[in-house]
Amino acid sequence: MVCGIGYKIMKMSCNRIELTKTEFLAYRAKLIETFKAFDKFCEEHNLTYYAGGGTLIGAVRHQGIIPWDDDIDVLMLKPDYDRFLALKKQCKGTGYNILDYHDKGYYLPFAKFVDSNTSIWEMSQQQFVIGSFVDVFPLCITDDNEEENQYKVDCYKTLFNNYSNGIKSYYLKDLLWQVKHKHLQATIDWIKGAFYYKLRTQHNLCQFEKYEKELASQKNGDYYLHYYTTYSLKQELYKKEWFSSVVELPFEGVKIKAPIGYKEYLTQMYGDYMKLPPKEKQVSHHALVFLSLKGHFSIKEIKQKLKSKR
Repeated sequence: MVCGIGYKIMKMSCNRIELTKTEFLAYRAKLIETFKAFDKFCEEHNLTYYAGGGTLIGAVRHQGIIPWDDDIDVLMLKPDYDRFLALKKQCKGTGYNILDYHDKGYYLPFAKFVDSNTSIWEMSQQQFVIGSFVDVFPLCITDDNEEENQYKVDCYKTLFNNYSNGIKSYYLKDLLWQVKHKHLQATIDWIKGAFYYKLRTQHNLCQFEKYEKELASQKNGDYYLHYYTTYSLKQELYKKEWFSSVVELPFEGVKIKAPIGYKEYLTQMYGDYMKLPPKEKQVSHHALVFLSLKGHFSIKEIKQKLKSKR
């Protein structure tokens, strides 16, 4: 992986790469470097971002990345987010890139700012290589109608998942394993993905794009919401006033931008955000099949490396 080796491969018995402490610190250093490039890019193009989620906790509680965390999350209001995506071509020759679901094979409904001289393969079913990255989540205007917002979130997730299921890779060995162990729902999901979603990939993408534009067209409301939520609506429905301006917080020796209402945001999301979680929960949960900080490799090249290591 990192350091002198150049790359690291997931053990077949695990869900993710197990990094040594030295390797993890090297990866974190690259992550911080990627964030600095992202921050500079936003400054140059007059884009406003806000640290969010665990990244904001890290800035407030640790003045940097949470010690066991391995990614950086930021939020952008939808108008700036759209401008951010429109600036993809400005990245040419910089060593960085902006990825979103319009890039063939990209499997998430939010964007990433990536170091294009590194390689990360997150999930074996998704045949797409990214790099050291900053996740960029769009915030759309909405109101406080909980039932309507929940419906929007459910539709948004369903439509995107229909598309992402169509770009997955489906392996026969996985189907046979599910059948052998009598996992009925998993068997049905495999068949549905391989023989239904695959045939409707372009249709499902168009359906999602259409719905995303519909959600973004709302101009009135006192709240912001990212529709691909991972927490409850009560946690992720944010008051607009919290994002009316930014404050800068210390972060890994530099500054990171945060919403003016970051205390209210964090309290709503996490409760007592200054309290450390139990030791057993101080781990990363992100999938990781392959990692290299010394070059960008294609899926084909990575598979060759995987094969040679077995």
